[in-house]
Amino acid sequence: METTQRHFKDLGLSEAILQSLEKAGYHHPTPIQEAAIPVAMADNDLIGIAQTGTGKTLAFVLPLVEKLQGIEGTRAVILCPTREIALQTHAAIEKVGTPLKVHSVAIIGGKPIRSQTAALQKHPSILVATPGRLCDHMERRNVHMGNISFLVMDEADHMLDLGFLPQIRRILRVLPKDRQTLMFSATMPSEITRLAEQYLNNPQRVEIARPGTAAEGIEHALYVMEPQHKREAILKLLKAEADSTLVFTRTRLDAEWLSRLLAKEGHSVEAIHSDRSQSERIAVLQGFKDGKFQILVATD
Repeated sequence: METTQRHFKDLGLSEAILQSLEKAGYHHPTPIQEAAIPVAMADNDLIGIAQTGTGKTLAFVLPLVEKLQGIEGTRAVILCPTREIALQTHAAIEKVGTPLKVHSVAIIGGKPIRSQTAALQKHPSILVATPGRLCDHMERRNVHMGNISFLVMDEADHMLDLGFLPQIRRILRVLPKDRQTLMFSATMPSEITRLAEQYLNNPQRVEIARPGTAAEGIEHALYVMEPQHKREAILKLLKAEADSTLVFTRTRLDAEWLSRLLAKEGHSVEAIHSDRSQSERIAVLQGFKDGKFQILVATD
C-alpha cells in the first residue's frame, strides 16, 4: 500500500517559516515532528517519547520560532543535558530562526561567564542552556525568568541521569505557572513521571517509539569474551565496518588506548573525553559529522 508523505505545510506552520525550512533544506517532517508540532502549536503541554536521531529537535524548535516571531525579549528556555546537545540545538534555531529574526544564545559550562552575560544583555528570543550553568546565571541575576512563556526539557531522562534534578526543580520553581512546557525523553522513569505530574498542565503524550527502544535501523549484537580477546575482536569488527563508527569506552584511558591502537592499524580515528578541551571536543564532533575520519572513540 502506498503512503503519502506529508509536508511541513500540513502542520499549521506559517508561510514565513515554511520558506525558512525550504531554504535550510528541510522538506518533509519526521514522525515525531508530524505528531508533536500540531500539539505544540495548539498551546498544549506535551510529553514526547522519542529517541535521539528521530528529529525531535525541530519538533520543539519550529513551534518556538513560529510563536516568537515579532515578540521582543527572552521568552523561551530550552534545557539540555550536555553542552554538545545545547550547541546543536542553538545551531538548529539559528538555521531556521535567523531569517525570521528569532535568535538564541547557548548558556553552557566550559565557556566564559562574562561573554555569556554580554549575550544575555542582548535579550535573545531563546535561551538554550544546561541546567547548572543557567542556575549560575540566575545566582548572578544575569537572567530573569519572569517573562518566560515557553519551557522545553530535552532528553529529560538524560538530565536526571547526570544529576540535574535539583537544578531543574530550582529553575521550574521560578518560572511563571502559565507557561507552555514541552518535555522530551527517550524513557519515562518514575522521576520523570513525577516531574511531569507536578509541573506540566494536562500534557498530551506523543510516543513515536516504545520507551527504551533504539531508533529505527539500529541492530543489536552481544559478544561475550575474555578480556585478553577484546583487542582482536574489536579489530575484526571494525575491519568489516566501512561506515562511520562510534565506539564508547568506559574510561578516558580506554579511549586513548583504543584510538592509538586503531590508528596504528591504519584506521582514520579520533577520540573525545574529559581531558580534551570543550573547543577540541566540538571540533572533533564536527569532523566526525563531516566525514573527516571514520571512527570516533568516546567515553560514555
